[in-house]
Amino acid sequence: MRAQSVDRDGRPSDPVHGDVLVAADGIHSTVRSILFPAEGPPRWNGVLMWRGATAWPEFRTGRSMIIAGGTAAKLVIYPIGEGLTAGTTLTNWAICVRTGQAGDPPPHPQDWSRPADPTELERHVGRFHVDDVDHVGLVRATGECFEFPMCDRNPLPHWTRGRVTLLGDAAHPMYPMGSNGAGQAILDATSLSGHLARHADPTHALQSYGYARAAGASREQVNRPDPVR
Repeated sequence: MRAQSVDRDGRPSDPVHGDVLVAADGIHSTVRSILFPAEGPPRWNGVLMWRGATAWPEFRTGRSMIIAGGTAAKLVIYPIGEGLTAGTTLTNWAICVRTGQAGDPPPHPQDWSRPADPTELERHVGRFHVDDVDHVGLVRATGECFEFPMCDRNPLPHWTRGRVTLLGDAAHPMYPMGSNGAGQAILDATSLSGHLARHADPTHALQSYGYARAAGASREQVNRPDPVR
């Protein structure tokens, strides 16, 4: 099969050829929109998330995670890597606040790389109390902060058409909670590679992959855990 893509400015790439096309192009998947043109935009659950990471003094065990808040707002802090100096860790933080109602249009499109509005973020930082970490200082010390609405989509009836299939958020976008979306994408890739290795016919491999993975991933989408509960 032959495929051609375009960059952000609309410039076409050189055509590429292969046995299959695996679309792992995210919640705004172009391929998914071609397969299901009537689906519409992602669904917002009413929660905005701000997040960032910076080197910060270790707290508690040095590997601890803090979760503060409830249904209206939540603060999450945890280490994700080594810090720049002894006694520090690369510390990730996330603030989730319900600013709308589930089903409302999101305030802006879901985009992992959208810079946060510092003024908007500052309004929410002080609503939490944490004994072990100066979370206000942590947030203010973070050089790059990002914001995005928590969105997902409803399960699809199938992921595969001929030699084209979906993987990861293109197939089953989920709320970014507990790395669930990343975990499901890894399961997708493991299953897909196994089926491609076992089936001589690529179309049978993609169909088998879809049957094997869609039911489990759809259950995760339908459960829709409340990100701020």
